[in-house]
Amino acid sequence: MKQKRIAGMTLVELLCALAVVLLVSAGMVLGVSLAVRSYERSVAGSEAQVLCSTLETIVSDELRYAGTLKYDEDGKVVGFFSQNHPDADNQQSEFTTDGEGRVLLGGQKLLPNNAYPHGLRASVELKGYNTINRIFTAVITVKDRGGDTLAQTELQVKQLNEPANTPQG
Repeated sequence: MKQKRIAGMTLVELLCALAVVLLVSAGMVLGVSLAVRSYERSVAGSEAQVLCSTLETIVSDELRYAGTLKYDEDGKVVGFFSQNHPDADNQQSEFTTDGEGRVLLGGQKLLPNNAYPHGLRASVELKGYNTINRIFTAVITVKDRGGDTLAQTELQVKQLNEPANTPQG
């Protein structure tokens, strides 16, 4: 009786198949990793736009109804009376940023911590005040953890309340 030869894979064929599977798997892992990073950047950018828009609304409302203005030695407006966020000492409020990148007004948070997802950091800077037209110019900037700017807007807001003081100098 003749023995049937059992056909199978040789060790070399098995190793080649394993190498192909490993290469395909490595390519898939790399592709998924790139897709996840791209998705996270996209979501962070969208969240930065939402945060910037939200801060724009809050800041414009605060400036619109600002009361007595606070000037620095150069005559630049740095603070104002805020009915919503007065400073405990002198009733003057300034936009500042805490160590975690949250915007403060009069030492109080404008937004809760969960308004800053993905490690976003924001700042508000008063760029100028036109005393004739009573218009504030402010810049809102939202950055990621690494310090890259994701969203920025410059706004001009007409002050509705008549200021009780004028710049010194």
